[in-house]
Amino acid sequence: MPLRLVISNTSAKAIYLRFSSAKTHDFSVTDFRKKSVWQWSRGRLFAQAFQARALTANQSMVFKTGWLQKTDKRTSIPLGKYMLTAEFNAIDYAARLGPVTIDIVADKSRGLSKRFAPKATMSLVPIFSN
Repeated sequence: MPLRLVISNTSAKAIYLRFSSAKTHDFSVTDFRKKSVWQWSRGRLFAQAFQARALTANQSMVFKTGWLQKTDKRTSIPLGKYMLTAEFNAIDYAARLGPVTIDIVADKSRGLSKRFAPKATMSLVPIFSN
C-alpha cells in the first residue's frame, strides 16, 4: 500500500525547516486497541546531524514509502481495521497527522484468502502559512 506525506507551504514567503536528525518524518500503523503494528522508522538508523531545508512560497515536499501489510516482525496482519498516522519532525513545524482508518478486507472476487487495502495512495497533508 503506497503511503505519501505531503508538506506544503502556502504562504507568500519561504519557510526554513530545521531537523535535529535525518529522521524527517515517520509513518505508523496501530490496531484499534492502539497497539503498534508497524512503524516505518523501526529498525532504521538515522544520522544524528542537524540539517535545514528551505521550502519556498507555494512549494511542497513529498515523502513516499509503502506498507506491505505486515507487522514490524514481518508477519502478515489479520483482516480488520487499522489506523495510519504520519509525523513530520521539523523543529519549528512538527506535526502529527491522522489517524486515517484503513480497512484490510478479503477480496471476494479472488477468493477469501486474498487481502487488499484501498488502492488509493494515503496522503496526509499539513499546510503551513505564515
